[in-house]
Amino acid sequence: MLSERTSELCIVDVGTSIGNSGAFSFASHAGGLILVPSTEGTPTLEFYTSDTEGGTYRKVYPFDSTSALSVTLAASIAKQIPPQLFGARWVKMVASAISSGTAIKYTVLLKA
Repeated sequence: MLSERTSELCIVDVGTSIGNSGAFSFASHAGGLILVPSTEGTPTLEFYTSDTEGGTYRKVYPFDSTSALSVTLAASIAKQIPPQLFGARWVKMVASAISSGTAIKYTVLLKA
């Protein structure tokens, strides 16, 4: 008998600093998508991780790079969560720029 994989939808604040960005739990998931709002231009997102929601967040680096893990976005697209985050428990996304205010709400779709 086949069982359905679990999925989750999260609404997360994404700001230009860790303090303005909200966290989402990635511990029980293997991948997912970031849905970029139509109001956003082409920001670059960097990823931070912590072992607890309220813990210290550290910038994520691929094992073979001295540059932080990042993805470049465009308005109204769905972007795959980088597979390098597979081992992360809590994740925050920080944008290089946002359209207005201190944070923009992004939708994150997660799949176990």
